[in-house]
Amino acid sequence: MAEAEGQPLADLLPDGFIAEVKAADTALGTSANDRALQEADAHESTKTHHTTCAEAKAYCRQVARRCSVGKRVGNKLPDELIYVHPVYSTGELTAKTSRTVELLKANAASVPGKGIDELVAKGERLVGELRTVDSRKEQKRYSDLPKAVQDYYFQKGLLYLGLKAINDAAQALHADDTAAAARFNLNLLNRKTPSRKAKPAPAPVGA
Repeated sequence: MAEAEGQPLADLLPDGFIAEVKAADTALGTSANDRALQEADAHESTKTHHTTCAEAKAYCRQVARRCSVGKRVGNKLPDELIYVHPVYSTGELTAKTSRTVELLKANAASVPGKGIDELVAKGERLVGELRTVDSRKEQKRYSDLPKAVQDYYFQKGLLYLGLKAINDAAQALHADDTAAAARFNLNLLNRKTPSRKAKPAPAPVGA
């Protein structure tokens, strides 16, 4: 569609921009068929994230057990430190871990045994890692990735931002024509799920 708009749309974009985005689309389509590239993409996206989250969850359980000992021997400790409730996102886990560290520091004298300072320090480290894990996941240690994977990410980012830029330019070009402007939208960025074949209807009872 962008090419069909011709020079008026091209004039609203950097020189050669539409051709560059089209080339990125072609390159990305070729890379998407590379199974090894897909596996590297998925692996690098989740490795650090899963490791940090698993360690944080284990930490909260560890603190709960240490505090449970204190409560069983008669020390007063807040229930928040004793019971570990499920969390469903990295944000919730970050908040839970941060709150656990805060309460552990405030009630350290009521937790029996040694190593409480080290436990607090471990929690503070994990909170710091959790707060950056999403951005680290996006960065995917770019400089350490194989060249083919770096190129894949570059083309993926160029296509994503390029389509948005072309969409904005087309909306500006057709600002006085809502029907023409409506043809340019971001539906191309939405991933389509494969269609499922309808299951045959069950045979009537007694057939």
